[in-house]
Amino acid sequence: MNIRQMLVHLDTSPACEARVALACDLARRFDAHLTGLAPTGWVQMPVDVGMAVGSPNYVQLSMDHLRRRAEEAAERFRTQAQGLRSTHAVIEEQDSAPAVVLHGRCSDLVVVGQHHPEDLMETGGGALAEQVLMLSGRPVLVVPYIGAPATCGQRILLAWKPTRESARAVADAMPLLQAAGHVDVVVFEEAGTPAGTAQLDELSAWLTRHGVRHSASRQPKVIDVGNALLSYAADRGSDLLVMGGYGHSRLREWVLGGATRSLLTQMTIPVVMSH
Repeated sequence: MNIRQMLVHLDTSPACEARVALACDLARRFDAHLTGLAPTGWVQMPVDVGMAVGSPNYVQLSMDHLRRRAEEAAERFRTQAQGLRSTHAVIEEQDSAPAVVLHGRCSDLVVVGQHHPEDLMETGGGALAEQVLMLSGRPVLVVPYIGAPATCGQRILLAWKPTRESARAVADAMPLLQAAGHVDVVVFEEAGTPAGTAQLDELSAWLTRHGVRHSASRQPKVIDVGNALLSYAADRGSDLLVMGGYGHSRLREWVLGGATRSLLTQMTIPVVMSH
């Protein structure tokens, strides 16, 4: 499978420009269609405020404002995406997470931004990346809110565990891995776990047969794998991290695995995750 159709989430935050620039670069490299999705979100209003306002016009004016913001984000996207072979912008009157999940299911790669802890306007309490990862069934590229270069994927760090999520991540990211200059594979394993070692050898053979230029390293298992991965990426000069996204549903709440949660909150480079 190659990357032929991509989706990027649009908003009016300062971080959106870098997110779109990265999505445009990938779309150009893989000759992929790029859709910019600008959800309007819904009017968030406490009950007591709503009773005090007491006029349907307030809600309508608020929705008009949200739609104008979405149209502004879509227009910025059109400007940035000029020169790409195939693009279009979609304005969706829905909250960000369900809109991106819905449209992302028909994409080869979904590009979203890391939640900024000071962004009080983001719906879902910062759960956009998490919900898209867990519900869309598609690989998700999360771009740090601190910014990212307009290109990535020349030196990729691939974090491996012998799990379904890791296998899914490798398969989903194979076009990126094949196009990379070099891929560093790392596995954190406990001493005396020959099964993990054998699996790493199988992974290396799989990558070789797909033409992926790579090297593999076994590291001792640590408590905070997320921070260890970021440190390892910095040491190797990695510009992209690929890994499985771990989590499960507990009633209505998504509970993320420790490394997944750590990466989504402390990431310093773009991360591709699959669940």
